[in-house]
Amino acid sequence: PAGAFVGAISNNVNRPFGVLVDAADNLYVGNWFTNKISKFDSSGTFQTTLGDSNNIDGPMGLAKDSGGNLFVANLNNFPIGSNVTKFDPAGLFAGYVGESANLTNPSALAIDSAGNLYVSSGISNIARISKFDSLGALQFSWTIPSVPNTMAIAIPEPSTAVLVLLGAGA
Repeated sequence: PAGAFVGAISNNVNRPFGVLVDAADNLYVGNWFTNKISKFDSSGTFQTTLGDSNNIDGPMGLAKDSGGNLFVANLNNFPIGSNVTKFDPAGLFAGYVGESANLTNPSALAIDSAGNLYVSSGISNIARISKFDSLGALQFSWTIPSVPNTMAIAIPEPSTAVLVLLGAGA
């Protein structure tokens, strides 16, 4: 039933940070210590693991576009750099978004109805929201000074507004 607790998942999860439920009620969990994404079906049964330390580093925010591509915000800078990892609908590594966009510690993601990807990042009291088109090209960035980090972003459709939850000091 809607709003009811249906159970807990602890297997195949290791210090979860990013969590996403897609349109088919699959649950994706970013595992901080293993640098992998665990996928569970709607009943909580483990399905598969996406990524590894070669293409994910400190998974935080997760988002999925209408085409079924999964995006993972990589909070850490090493070894792959601060960026967003993209997996295709089959769960295969499909490259990075934001490699040349000066992302620093990306932590949250949102995708609007046009397929644009919004990435929150920041460090040292400067937060940034960057917008990428559906092909991964940087469109523009907003800088928010005197804010230590952004914790969540959302696109309330059909609005063009971007809602940002600002975090407290580290």
